Amino acid sequence: MAGWLGYLTVQDFSFIHLKHAGGARVLIYLATFILALAFYWWTPHVLLLGRVAWGLLFPAAVATAVCVTGLGVFSALVFSGQIVSSDADYGSIGVMMVLLSYPIGLGVCIHLGAVAGRMWNERGSEPPADPEKRATVVDR
Repeated sequence: MAGWLGYLTVQDFSFIHLKHAGGARVLIYLATFILALAFYWWTPHVLLLGRVAWGLLFPAAVATAVCVTGLGVFSALVFSGQIVSSDADYGSIGVMMVLLSYPIGLGVCIHLGAVAGRMWNERGSEPPADPEKRATVVDR
């Protein structure tokens, strides 16, 4: 929880100071990518108690950071208009539906990042040809 609060604090602090710089949107998205990369690289390492090497966590962190940054770009371009039009068409329920789409999108970004990182780490490795060497799943 402290890591998440630290991430949000640094991101918010950087947004406040980057708004006044020229080309602010590009700098904000770059800062979002860098902070998301650091956060999604560090968090699994901590949650897995250091059992997985940093190098194996990096592809998932990059994929998740790209997805989260893309969600931020999409949100900045689309969400304001969607909130206003949903409020006009459906009232407060429409606004809640638009707002709920953001955490759903964040969950998709995290899941896609983890899957893409796993696929990247397993590229080129083939399953054993001998069926007896394959891992077996035991139903309990």
